[in-house]
Amino acid sequence: MIKIIKASENNLKNISVNIPQNKITSVIGVSGSGKSTLLYNVMANESQRREKIDSGNATCVDLALRAKFDSIENLPYCITLKQRGLSQSISATISTITKLHELLREEFVKYGDIKGINQTIITKPTINGIIEFIKKYHLKTKFEYFAVVCQYKYTNGINELKILRENNIKEAIFISSFDNKERIKKVSSVKNLSEKYHHTLLVPINELEDIKQYEQIALEDFYFRSKDIEFDFHIDYPDLDDGKIYQKKSVELLSFNSISIFGGKCKECNGHGNVESIDWDSLINKNKRLNEPFLVLEDNGKECYKYIGLCFDSIAKIIKKEKIDTHKSFFEIDSIARDIVKNIIAPKILKHQAKVTIGKFVKTITCPTCHGTRLNYKANAIKLHNKSISELLEFKIDELYEFLKEKDLHHKKVLTILESLKLATLGYLTLDRSTDTLSGGELQRLKFAIELNGEYKNLLYILDEPSTGLHPYNNFQMINLIQELKNRGNTIIISEHNQDYIQNSDYIIELGEGSGKSGGKVIYTGDKKEFNQIEYQRKRLKVNLNYSIELNGVSANNIINEDFKIPLNCLVAISGISGSGKSSLIHKVLVPILQQYIEDKSYDNSLVQSANNLDKIEAIVELTQSQIGINSRSIVATYLNIFDKIRDIFATTEVAKEFNFDKSYFSFNSSSGACETCNGSAEVEDQLCSTCLGDRYKAEVLEVKYNNSYNIIELLNLTIEELRGVLDDEKLIFTIDILEKLGLSHLTLGRTTPTLSGGEAQRLKFAKTIIESYKKIKKGNFLFILDEPTTGLNGKDILRIYDIFKEILFYENSIIIIEHNLNIIKNSDYIIDIGLGSGKDGGKNLFSGSYEELVQHKESFTAKAFREEFKEYQKILFHNFNLKEKVYKKKELDYCHSFYLDEKHFQIEKEFSKKYIVKTDKEQHKYFRTKKELFTFAKTLIDTKIFFNPYTSKLFKYKIVPLSIKKERLKHLKKLKFNIATKDYEKDEWNYRVEIDNLEKAYNFGNGWVSIESEGTIYNLFTRFVSIKNKIIGSPTINEHTFNLYLNSCQYCKAKGTLEAYRENLIIADDKKSILEDGFLYPLVKIKLRDVRSAINKFKKEEIFDFSRPFNQFSEEEKNIFLFGFKEYKFLKPKGRVNALGDYISWKGLYYYVYENLSKVPNAKNIKESQYSKKCPFCDGVGIDKEVNYYLKDQLSISSYL
Repeated sequence: MIKIIKASENNLKNISVNIPQNKITSVIGVSGSGKSTLLYNVMANESQRREKIDSGNATCVDLALRAKFDSIENLPYCITLKQRGLSQSISATISTITKLHELLREEFVKYGDIKGINQTIITKPTINGIIEFIKKYHLKTKFEYFAVVCQYKYTNGINELKILRENNIKEAIFISSFDNKERIKKVSSVKNLSEKYHHTLLVPINELEDIKQYEQIALEDFYFRSKDIEFDFHIDYPDLDDGKIYQKKSVELLSFNSISIFGGKCKECNGHGNVESIDWDSLINKNKRLNEPFLVLEDNGKECYKYIGLCFDSIAKIIKKEKIDTHKSFFEIDSIARDIVKNIIAPKILKHQAKVTIGKFVKTITCPTCHGTRLNYKANAIKLHNKSISELLEFKIDELYEFLKEKDLHHKKVLTILESLKLATLGYLTLDRSTDTLSGGELQRLKFAIELNGEYKNLLYILDEPSTGLHPYNNFQMINLIQELKNRGNTIIISEHNQDYIQNSDYIIELGEGSGKSGGKVIYTGDKKEFNQIEYQRKRLKVNLNYSIELNGVSANNIINEDFKIPLNCLVAISGISGSGKSSLIHKVLVPILQQYIEDKSYDNSLVQSANNLDKIEAIVELTQSQIGINSRSIVATYLNIFDKIRDIFATTEVAKEFNFDKSYFSFNSSSGACETCNGSAEVEDQLCSTCLGDRYKAEVLEVKYNNSYNIIELLNLTIEELRGVLDDEKLIFTIDILEKLGLSHLTLGRTTPTLSGGEAQRLKFAKTIIESYKKIKKGNFLFILDEPTTGLNGKDILRIYDIFKEILFYENSIIIIEHNLNIIKNSDYIIDIGLGSGKDGGKNLFSGSYEELVQHKESFTAKAFREEFKEYQKILFHNFNLKEKVYKKKELDYCHSFYLDEKHFQIEKEFSKKYIVKTDKEQHKYFRTKKELFTFAKTLIDTKIFFNPYTSKLFKYKIVPLSIKKERLKHLKKLKFNIATKDYEKDEWNYRVEIDNLEKAYNFGNGWVSIESEGTIYNLFTRFVSIKNKIIGSPTINEHTFNLYLNSCQYCKAKGTLEAYRENLIIADDKKSILEDGFLYPLVKIKLRDVRSAINKFKKEEIFDFSRPFNQFSEEEKNIFLFGFKEYKFLKPKGRVNALGDYISWKGLYYYVYENLSKVPNAKNIKESQYSKKCPFCDGVGIDKEVNYYLKDQLSISSYL
């Protein structure tokens, strides 16, 4: 058993659970119940952390940081298969993503032959062959001839120069990647070459016949060049039969993604296999002369073509300038003139093709140069078993396996990968299919095929919604594959809502009971569970086939000349197994022709021969399978595009007007309102921001309250359920309604989108589409297209979608849904089933009609799914692979602190975070764990005056606040109408206070520290450690990370406890002098005084420290800063660039300045050899931030363990 004890990550409620090994376990529960947290944040992350430690690839942070749990026993190494997986790109194909292309390229290089046009085998040319080739095909070309000693080679040149001298070569051409310039040099004058750059050495040869004399020095053959042509015979292999040039075999040559100069990708299509081509026959009116508006484009009313920025007179002038007869039509002029006209128009058309009325003239066609192979003729000339690599990749996977299985292969793994793809039921695909053309189900199975090709056993596989994109038929194939993974000795854990997967599991764990705060509990474990089947009977609408979009002669991908009727004002389901053509019909045909028709009342006849009733649709929205972004600054409110509305509301409040705050102040992505320390991210280096305490905003922004109740961050932290009754804006109320109907009432508007579960993200994407379209929905004649909206949803979640459907259809709109969920299909008003199979076996309008009619269909896989005919469908026979266990030879991580080599440190840190007490300066200085506790105590005080220290966040950085920052801070407060005197900046920052009328304000402006005068006594109250006596302010929150050496390390020694120092007596000659005086340093020690002087002047002006004084007058702390540098502050130079490190003034320390210039110091060796490790003076050698010394448990600090 895998035993998990007390996991408390995210919303998990200290759960303990056992998971059987070498079994299939389904983890179920409503979306947001904690499944992903348990499986990924806890189990997967911990497994991968342990593997890094076992393999010796761990960092100290890996030892120091893990998810929140007490222990996990018997956890295998882990592989995760998430919904976010394979990238969909034209440059990624099945062969590249499975590594098969890489193996085949090596196979072709090792065993393939270069074959010319007459099937002659082309080999590396001999010297006589080179001479014959030039005389036969380039006799009249005037070449320069060179022997190539080396080419693009990183070398010190010693061997190459030796060969030149031995062969009595006096001069040569030297080319270095330093500047790629040709330089003729005497060989005797060159001692060696810099190994930092690659070099080419050429020896000029006078005549063609003379190359025979240079064979000994032409280590990399010969190079010929003329004005128009060049030959590098190291890689250029000529065919003496016809003069065509081929290229030396290499893996780069056989790659259509390689950017190498030796790469073989087709230059015409850039290795994509297709190109964009303008349909000139459609774009140009053949009845118009060139001196008339001859393009079939809309006039913008100013005698220019709309959208493309070309005017009639400017085109005419250019054409006339080229001396083309403008009295003729485009099709009457010669081909050279036509090309000139095309070159004028084409860039404009291609630039603006995103506009539907322009883009309809741009077609994607197979590249005419490489014929879709992506490779040039040189790559395709390499043959293996009489096939080029492109020809092999055009095979179906099944066909290629049969073709190669009896062949002698260097890489036997080629067959293993092909067999894995076959087992994943992808045998019908060709290997050259790009991933952007695959369906969601095909991508899902492709991920699985890659894992079936693995070489290890006894692993933990965590699968995220393996049913995504799969038809019930495909699901049983996938279940079979999962069983095979288990049979190979692996443990499988599935996060899934699909009942077929759950019922085929060996064990079930259910989390709940609800989502978010209501989830995170184990509510069921066992080997079987009886589920209350949710049978929903939607009242279906009557279908009027006379009121339908009619598509006749549809052709796209695997759909060839098919007819379809799609009824309107009802719910239409498009079904069929994965890869059958559902997406092609809707996304590649229906959507483009509707978009074009809505724009200009035309449609693309290459997609459909004829179409009727397109005018019944006035607007369209398309919800695809794409997943929401993972930008860490994206929150629910910004994703739904309602944050602007919320900020508008805050900007209209009286307080906002009083402070002159516009809406920009209420965005944490704007410099106006965002916290200046964390820039609105709430964190600094993965720790809670010390200034805003995680609230993202400046303190003054949080003083603005909506309805005198909620500031911006408080409003964002309310759940959707809590927001009902708070907001009165029509759009925001509609948003709340939709989110509640979709079961997302537990979310807050401030929740960051990357933290959402798969189901939450899916429903939020659905909600966004509806919210943004709500005006169109109420208007009617709107087409809503949904692609698998039930992904990631359980049965209860799916029922909520019907309420949304009902509302959309109420306003006489239409819904088309591509779906595999049988409940949705059954409850649709009309069903179009595409089949029968996938790829070339699909693409047929197999069935169109009602559910009752569909279930009678004998061949449809969807009908068979309803009839449950393949619950035990087509068992696949697997071959036994020789799998091994993943074992590492354990390595000692002696570069990390010994305290962290023992996992007990996690428990110690946890105990400290729960049981610590804070040692304060005196009784009136009180620390509180929460803001609520502080406020409760403050209310017990009577006759109070309330104050705050405006420098708290700056004093957290360092005990002295720079003068310019003090002035700027007080100026800002004065602008906010606080009582600030002119020279208050001269007062001591630790004892300076600003009076305020409100405890909440004081807490916000004081960053967690308030001062209260009550009955003559001053109380300092804080939720972060404050010691005025020792001049230390602690982190804004105290948790397990606070007590962790690597997460709260000394910023000078970075947890090592030591710093590298040099013997001062070798550097400082007279400590009675200042660094700015002659004689302070030994004469031979040199530093850049300009940098030093500017830093000293700046820090003196800021009143932080004065290093213009003699060294022997420094305090001990000042000496350490002087020698090792100052990390806390740096200052932007006048007119400096914020993001340019070199534009800042900082004090880097004397040791840094000396070391930087050691290359210029004669006694550098003595100084280097004097280096020694010194106990870090900034943390007293402990390695952790000094604040932890004031957090005690049993009278000890965590430092006592270090």
